[in-house]
Amino acid sequence: MLLFLLLFQVFASHTLSETEMISIENATTTTSTKLTPVFDMCKAFYNQYMEQTDRLVKCELVYANPFRMCTKCIKEYFSASQTYKDLINQPELEACREKYLVADRVQVVPTIQKNIEQMWDDADCKDCTENVTINSTTMEVSYSVPTDVLEFATLYFNFTNCVDAHTVQLDDAVGPQDNLTVCQLCLEEYSRLSDHYSSMSDLKKGILCMDVVDMMNYTRHNWSTIFNCSHRTGDQVPVIVVTCLVCVSPLFFYSIVRVTGKAPQKKHFKQKRLDTSTDGAFVSSQTYGAAGDSVDNTQQTGSVLRPVT
Repeated sequence: MLLFLLLFQVFASHTLSETEMISIENATTTTSTKLTPVFDMCKAFYNQYMEQTDRLVKCELVYANPFRMCTKCIKEYFSASQTYKDLINQPELEACREKYLVADRVQVVPTIQKNIEQMWDDADCKDCTENVTINSTTMEVSYSVPTDVLEFATLYFNFTNCVDAHTVQLDDAVGPQDNLTVCQLCLEEYSRLSDHYSSMSDLKKGILCMDVVDMMNYTRHNWSTIFNCSHRTGDQVPVIVVTCLVCVSPLFFYSIVRVTGKAPQKKHFKQKRLDTSTDGAFVSSQTYGAAGDSVDNTQQTGSVLRPVT
């Protein structure tokens, strides 16, 4: 009996170790046969373009009002545009173009890119940037702001700081006294901003970046409507004096001309009359007939006049 129990334990222990070995082999086999994903270049370009256009559209919606798309969405726009250019220009992506650009009649990707570029051109965003460069490896976008746009931004910043310093908020709660304070103390900043905008508009024939146009329109709206600063403020005495002088100057001018000027004299023309000798010759050349009729002694064509006997 004791011998039977010993043989059973040996057999059980041997069976357990074999089971463990089978489990280990199965686990090893499962790990070693796992598949590695294959890199798809077309799918990678498409996913990258999709992410970039998604960020661009979100940026355009965020900065739609007040309009700041041209200055706030520069990197998003040029990154998406560069990826699209690579997709249509690189020779090794010919299969990708056939798959994503011309595979159907609707052509979703080219249509989306066309709308993006059309919106950028309609807003004249190119006027807000210059010297744009893109790193093809990191897709980092670098650019510079034109001098006139940078100066306008500085003047706009100075004006808004002046307004914020003399008002609590831009709404109907602003009182007349606050309006008068803003109109007087911020007039110089507003004039500089408005003059610089006018010079930019004249120089570029009215084609300005939409960010700049929107900032100026918003500023003029607040200046004339919110603060009611469109009327003249300050000392009006010089204006009144100049206006009176302009109105009175014609009276002084005509009065001086009437007193000192020489009146024109009328020119008399002598009437031409016949001389006395001419009158006598005219009378003697006539002969009176018996009936008292005067007869001219001169000869006339086709007949001869004889004196009456």
